[in-house]
Amino acid sequence: MDRATAAAEALLARLLPALAAQLRPAGGLHDPLLDAPTPPDHYGNLSTALALSAAGQAAAATIALDAWLATPAEKLGHLPFNRLLLLLLRQLQTDDAALAPKLAAGLARCPLRPPYPSNNWSLLAAATQVLETGGDSQERIEARDEFLALLQRWTTADGGFIDFPARPAGHVATPQAYHHKALFLTALLARLDGDAALAAQARRLLDWAARYWDAAALAGGLGRSSHALFGDGCLLAALLLLAPRCDGPAPAAALATRLASQFRADGLLWLTPAGAWAADAGWDNYMHLSVYNAWTAGVVAFALHLSKHTEAPAALREIQWQGGQRPARFHDEAAGLLCLRSASGASLTLGTRGQLPQAFSLNEAELRYAGGQPFHFVSADGQPLLPPPLRRPLAELLAQPALAGWTPLFRAGGRLYALSDFDEVTIEPQAEGCRVVLDGSARALTRRPPDTAWRRLVAAFDWRFLSGRLGRSESLRRQRLPGLKGRLVMELGLAPPRISRELQLEVSAQGAIEYLNPQGHALMADAGWQLAEAEPHAPADQSWQECALPVTLPGGLGRCLPRRRLAAGTHRWRLALALPPSPDQ
Repeated sequence: MDRATAAAEALLARLLPALAAQLRPAGGLHDPLLDAPTPPDHYGNLSTALALSAAGQAAAATIALDAWLATPAEKLGHLPFNRLLLLLLRQLQTDDAALAPKLAAGLARCPLRPPYPSNNWSLLAAATQVLETGGDSQERIEARDEFLALLQRWTTADGGFIDFPARPAGHVATPQAYHHKALFLTALLARLDGDAALAAQARRLLDWAARYWDAAALAGGLGRSSHALFGDGCLLAALLLLAPRCDGPAPAAALATRLASQFRADGLLWLTPAGAWAADAGWDNYMHLSVYNAWTAGVVAFALHLSKHTEAPAALREIQWQGGQRPARFHDEAAGLLCLRSASGASLTLGTRGQLPQAFSLNEAELRYAGGQPFHFVSADGQPLLPPPLRRPLAELLAQPALAGWTPLFRAGGRLYALSDFDEVTIEPQAEGCRVVLDGSARALTRRPPDTAWRRLVAAFDWRFLSGRLGRSESLRRQRLPGLKGRLVMELGLAPPRISRELQLEVSAQGAIEYLNPQGHALMADAGWQLAEAEPHAPADQSWQECALPVTLPGGLGRCLPRRRLAAGTHRWRLALALPPSPDQ
């Protein structure tokens, strides 16, 4: 047995019994955090049924399946997800004669109803249409071509999956968790179908993921579901399906081993690496313990089942894992994602031009897509050095601006803005790092509340009949902060780790703009960072403001100086952080 399979099986050996222990005869899967049945509008029960069925535990799988079938149709949600899970259950080809009519009844409860809230939902729906067609039928060819066309539309030239908007132009959103989902769906179809074009796309998506692979097997930090179990489960399943050849440690084995550090006392997994220290810190509001555990168990168990019982098609046999061979510097210009790697294996990722925030809200600030921030830094020995950015209510940011980390925050006219979007990006290579120059402007952090009867009526119609589509699209038209332009100059070093940042602000509005977090930055509290430089020096009566960061990696600390009102003119701040060289350097 290869190491990847062994590590994945060891993970499931603890996770599957824990899921089975949460089954209740009446309601199916139980959520121990909610102390209630798994949310019926998600996909916890069918994911559990798939996981247990793939592991040969038919009786327990039936409890979960029957619970979902008994759920009133009006309470169901995430229909494309549930449709996919039913189709994968059908792929298992069990000897249970009673299963086929149940699956048919279940599929009738999951019609496809586009449009969907994000591109990953639409891609999943297209994947189900491929799975429902016959082997070499014309319908299969057409469904496969449609899936490939969507994938081509929703990937950057370098291979990153674009989750938003549906018609990409200019800034986009490429959250890493949903890149992993697109990779899983493509790998799944390529494994089942054997089509060369699907295999080529799977290889392309895999190569993009390998660009930001690190020594800790932490593949995340950018965008929503940051470092979440959902994306990790998708990535692990995809790696098992593709089984790429690699010269060093198998990435699937490394990922499964890292996930094993997230086990709770009840045998379920915390949804992020910070779980054991900070419970649900950094979770998005759609994340549920039971759902993501069941999903991960389901897709990983299915991938293992396929790898054991089917032969990999010829188109997938020459895939090579590029994680150990990636270039020292990679920049996806469309995504605004810069990845650096040292010869010793340290890795850093930086958002450059900035991305479109998803779930653009009235009262929550989304900072996980902002440009100009180093959002992931892991040493050669696998130690995280920087925390990921976060999404928090506006009231919290106002009370504790240090929560914003590296992203400059401003208040003007009663609204909050962030220097998050950059129109000009220049990257200059340096030894063991690079110099990055970003020119841009501050954008509104939240939607403007509907302030007229007509706008309130439109907002109500959008919520009731369009599932919030109009509200989400407002992120395409975020207001610029008038009277302010910004330039960031960052120098990034990997050996030894060093980050310097110079911020220059050109302000034309006298006293109208308040800078909430001067010299703001974020670091891991126990990493050993030293403040090597800070200009201008803080006045004697001012001290650094610090706060623990409720994010998905443990130990994050946000720091900044007290807020100040900006006079018209040019303002400059310079900050440098450094880690002392290790004794062997």
